Amino acid sequence: MSGTNIKSSIRKAALLIAIVTIGSIQFGYAQKNNRTVVKKTTVTILHHPKTKPLKTVRALPKNSLIIHHKSLPYHYSDGNFYRYTAGTYLLTAAPIGLTLSALPNRSQRIAYAGKVYYFRQETYYLKTKRGYEVVHAPRGLVNPYIPILPSSQTRAR
Repeated sequence: MSGTNIKSSIRKAALLIAIVTIGSIQFGYAQKNNRTVVKKTTVTILHHPKTKPLKTVRALPKNSLIIHHKSLPYHYSDGNFYRYTAGTYLLTAAPIGLTLSALPNRSQRIAYAGKVYYFRQETYYLKTKRGYEVVHAPRGLVNPYIPILPSSQTRAR
């Protein structure tokens, strides 16, 4: 071998040793500094523009009744339920499971899935032995307040 080939071989061997050494150091360093990274997610709840604003009144209608359900007092007047809070009465959803002795005026009768429901003020009722119980909206039943267009009017033009 000539002197030039020996020097070239030594340089290649030194470079190879340096690469292996640096790689080993980096691998060892990476192994020692393993950390668990936990991503934090922030959930922001925004007011949906289609949500109805809360309705409050300072005075209840004269014919309102106090009905207790699960130890909470509700003020009831012709299909409307109110809860007292901070000096006013907040119009609230009817509590599921509450039973009334009579239906609110102007309730709609709806036969669906073999049962007869009554509907008033976004509330569904079922007749029971004790009266008319507030129930969840039946699955698959379209809200009576939403107009249903004939199929010819729903197509894109």
